Amino acid sequence: MKTEELIQKTTDWIRDYAATNGIRTLVVGVSGGIDSAVVFRLCVATGKEVIAVAMPMSLEEDSCPDSLKKAEELVKGIPNVTFAIKPIGEVVDAYSKVLKLDAYNPFPLLQGNIRSRIRANILYHYAGLHSGIVVGTGNKDEDEIGYFTKGGDGLVDICPISLIHKSDVREMAKLLDVPQSIIDAQPSAGLWDGQTDEDELGMTYDEVEWAIKHDELQEATGQFIPTRNDRQDEVLGKVRTMRARNAHKLKYPPVFDPGDEYKLPRMNYK
Repeated sequence: MKTEELIQKTTDWIRDYAATNGIRTLVVGVSGGIDSAVVFRLCVATGKEVIAVAMPMSLEEDSCPDSLKKAEELVKGIPNVTFAIKPIGEVVDAYSKVLKLDAYNPFPLLQGNIRSRIRANILYHYAGLHSGIVVGTGNKDEDEIGYFTKGGDGLVDICPISLIHKSDVREMAKLLDVPQSIIDAQPSAGLWDGQTDEDELGMTYDEVEWAIKHDELQEATGQFIPTRNDRQDEVLGKVRTMRARNAHKLKYPPVFDPGDEYKLPRMNYK
């Protein structure tokens, strides 16, 4: 599918969903990253009212340098957009104090997940105030491997780009007039200072996309497709492990049925 057609179909899908369900407002968290920028532009193209919310740690600094400046550049001068800036640093500090995170947390992931969940709460606050929905910004490469926070950036109402690879999102960004500074930025979830997605994953998004397409083709053809080198073996192993370990994020939580024969749900952590 050509990029122009993909943009039009995605925009129509968001607009039709909102119209069918009586949705007045589309709420998007804008981080200064390419995925949220593309989703924001798609929402604007629907003609619906859009609330774009930037949630840095503070007005002076954030985990990603210039993220607030990029978000401001993205939303500037668009008539059907309300832009809100809600720093989360004080809330994060309060959570950290109550949970004593500094005392027992040797890894930044716990605090990073708290940041993500606080941001989700803020987005849903705006959606509740303005008869809106929270529009997800996760792409296919992230969602397939469960690279999102459960109850955080994974807590959304609709997912316009969850079946669209990062490489296609980049092409969409060009046609949607996303600022070049955002297109060129290192992808980051803003979970902690200096965090980048690809450093955390240990592989690039292009590699993740290759591994997903490799397994999809293998499944579709029913034929074994050999890898070409050790790096491909490594990436394929990482992607398969993450997909298995994080599969629970893409499913409704197990529900006990008292009328059924008792079976204990098992998580797949291969």
